[in-house]
Amino acid sequence: MKPDEVKGVILLSQGGPGGRLDWTYKVRADSSTRKTLVLQCDRRIAGSMSISYWAIESGIADPVKAALELGRLGPMDVLGQVVSDWTVPQMMILVMVLPEASMASLEAAIRAHKEAKRHAEPRPE
Repeated sequence: MKPDEVKGVILLSQGGPGGRLDWTYKVRADSSTRKTLVLQCDRRIAGSMSISYWAIESGIADPVKAALELGRLGPMDVLGQVVSDWTVPQMMILVMVLPEASMASLEAAIRAHKEAKRHAEPRPE
């Protein structure tokens, strides 16, 4: 797809770090052909995290809102975002986490499953 063919917002990729974040990474200096997007975050993220990468048509006033309105992300809270408003198309990175209520529900379901599994195991004689 050519840059001027991007219409609206397009989800390019989504995933999570799987607990493998390198908190010691040092940002390289920008060059004439590359500029690094840096998402500042004032805390380490515990729990389930998702990172998504987007291509955004130039001129969209609220790219985060446009991305969330697509309904492809599920019930997630946006923790941070960064947009390259100097590129065509614009690029955006969203970092999202499950809402606290969803995390509590998920943790309770995991505990219940482990407890049921423990009770189902045969007892040694």
